[in-house]
Amino acid sequence: MIVENLRQFGLNEKEIAVYLGLISLGPAPVSLVAKEARVNRGTSYDILKNLIELGLVSYYKHYGKEDKRQYFVAEPPQKLLDAIENKKRGLETVGEQIAKSLPELQSMYEKSGARPTVKYYEGNAGSNKK
Repeated sequence: MIVENLRQFGLNEKEIAVYLGLISLGPAPVSLVAKEARVNRGTSYDILKNLIELGLVSYYKHYGKEDKRQYFVAEPPQKLLDAIENKKRGLETVGEQIAKSLPELQSMYEKSGARPTVKYYEGNAGSNKK
């Protein structure tokens, strides 16, 4: 159910694996995240960057004696709802922009000669039988 919800949210399989892996690990360097998610390290960095942009992941730099790595952390799951609200606002903005562009698009459409057409098929192509 969780995987399906994340898929419907818009994450792909690898993003889901990284996100869920990070949730189960807690703060972790990319090498551990990649291993947990079974995704190569380079791809994991790209995925983590995307998840950061969505607000689902954050990171910090650890400056220990021998450990100077970035640690990634899954944000609280509540952030998924915030990300959904951000997507809604983005879609509303896009909708407004498209609405403003409709007269120009309609004009282009009409000038192109694109008109609805009726097509007739004969024989097997016109049949719904299998």
